[in-house]
Order: sequence, then structure tokens, then C-alpha cells
Amino acid sequence: MRSGREAAAHAEPKEPRLILCWDGVQWVPETIAPDYAAAQRLVHGIRGDGSF
Repeated sequence: MRSGREAAAHAEPKEPRLILCWDGVQWVPETIAPDYAAAQRLVHGIRGDGSF
């Protein structure tokens, strides 16, 4: 989120999202998703657009 303020995860859905991964000690950057929907697909392992 470019504004630097805290907000709900779904706020500004078109903004890029940083995906973090827990390495056992700390959260480390893993990748960047282009938007909220893509971030959800990455985090939850959904392939394609998620439709059936």
C-alpha cells in the first residue's frame, strides 16, 4: 500500500502486495503479487483465475 497507513487487506485491491514467508525465526520477503486477487491465489495455492 503506497499510502503507508494501516488498512484492511482488501483496501486498494489494485495495488501490489508483498508476500512474506516465515522462515522459523522471522518474516522474510518471498515475492510480490500484482494485486490483491493474485496475492490470494498465491497464498492459497489456487491455479488459474480460481473459477470452476
